[in-house]
Amino acid sequence: MKILTVIVPTYNVEKYLDQCLKSFVIPDIMEELEVLIVNDGSTDTSPQIGERYANDYPGTFRMISKENGGHGSTINTGIENAEGRYFKVVDGDDWVIAEGLKNLICFLKTVEADMVLSNYYWVDDLTRKVSKEVPKVCPEDLYGKIVSFNSVSNQIFFKMHAITFRTEILKKIPDKIDEHCYYVDMEYITFPIPFIKTVGAVPDFVYMYRIGQPTQSVSMENMRKRCMQHERVVNRLLEYYEKHMDVSNEAKNCMEKIIARSVTSQYKIYMSFKENNLDKIIFYEKELKKKYFNIFQKITNPAVLVLRWSNYKLYYLISLVVRHSIK
Repeated sequence: MKILTVIVPTYNVEKYLDQCLKSFVIPDIMEELEVLIVNDGSTDTSPQIGERYANDYPGTFRMISKENGGHGSTINTGIENAEGRYFKVVDGDDWVIAEGLKNLICFLKTVEADMVLSNYYWVDDLTRKVSKEVPKVCPEDLYGKIVSFNSVSNQIFFKMHAITFRTEILKKIPDKIDEHCYYVDMEYITFPIPFIKTVGAVPDFVYMYRIGQPTQSVSMENMRKRCMQHERVVNRLLEYYEKHMDVSNEAKNCMEKIIARSVTSQYKIYMSFKENNLDKIIFYEKELKKKYFNIFQKITNPAVLVLRWSNYKLYYLISLVVRHSIK
């Protein structure tokens, strides 16, 4: 049985895919590694690049082609087809660090954990500058250990690039990731939380996350275009949270913090438009205070807090600052 399945969601990334797939060609671990290249209806040469790796390294790489269904559909397909004990997502325009991946797999071979954390870098696509989004994704004393999730959950920074899940957990979750929709990485990291009992970590930096591309879904220009899709994900997260109120306080706290981040992003999208979207923010604020007060309290963004402090009277000024900050 393979130790780790990595799925590579692939849609029109011919410029980057070879670098991504080449980063997995590590002789020491290829017998323990499965790389599923999930082609999401690409119209460029991405499928040919993927097929080349599947033909050259048939024991490690496998090509799955499907009709276009969005990022979530590639994750769902990957989960259905994964044969490794553990599961990780690496997007087709990103890549991994060989030594970090080797150490991660070495750790996974010796443990039984529901979730394993590793560190990641941001890499600016234009300047090639390497940086960290956060200094570390978990406490250093977790490195090399397996502990109960509840004992450290409040100290974990949940990000897709940092997480490796036990495949069995993902296969058992009844809720599928939303398809034909952007921003579903928040669903991917939230849905397993009610089922996670144990967690471990390695100190290594494994994932290289490419930023600064104009085509990225997280660029504010694209987030404005897809405002309704982001809103759809936020609403789905709120519904999921409501369905899982019977979990531990620690698991609820994790979900609340992740959803609070998503709501904050939604507010920023609203404020990035020149037109007045205050009514939409106030609608969310009332819903949160009424039904999801813990999430309401966990929003700590300074702009949102000042907006609340002013009883929403400073909306125009704050939205101007937000628009200026993202130019």
